[in-house]
Amino acid sequence: MENRFRQVGDAALVAAVRRGDTDAIDEFLERFQEVVMSQAKLLRVPPVDWRSWTSDLLCDVVVGFIGRTGASPRSVVAYLIAAARNK
Repeated sequence: MENRFRQVGDAALVAAVRRGDTDAIDEFLERFQEVVMSQAKLLRVPPVDWRSWTSDLLCDVVVGFIGRTGASPRSVVAYLIAAARNK
């Protein structure tokens, strides 16, 4: 089944993640996995840890988003890059 959030923009996706929509969370994890994985490589995370590091960071971000109100990050990619650098 096609995820209904596949075609929405990042701001709408983050808004749905904040509401705890599980389809939105799945799409968020899938959509931004490669961005975070590339940061793991740039930050010299050992290759054996790339997947778990990426998953941990994305899950931490999702947990931080859930229940929060206010504007979405201007750029989700930039937000994730900053989160990766601060991990």
